[in-house]
Amino acid sequence: MSISVAVLGNRAEFELEVEGHRSKELGVLSLAEERFAVKTGSVTLTLEKDGSVALQGGKLELNGTESVLLKAPTITENG
Repeated sequence: MSISVAVLGNRAEFELEVEGHRSKELGVLSLAEERFAVKTGSVTLTLEKDGSVALQGGKLELNGTESVLLKAPTITENG
């Protein structure tokens, strides 16, 4: 399963892929005005109306086939 997320202003959209079928093919669409959260096991992904995105889980892995860009006024690393 994979999840793609886009936050556009006060609108959050996601695409879910399960066993090779994308959510649009499965007829899945989710829009939220204030907050949208997905939870499975001990992992939670939360999208807020203000554009905030929170991902919580035991082991997080981020892979980019081209590059990974972190861009913010402050980036804090703990580890």
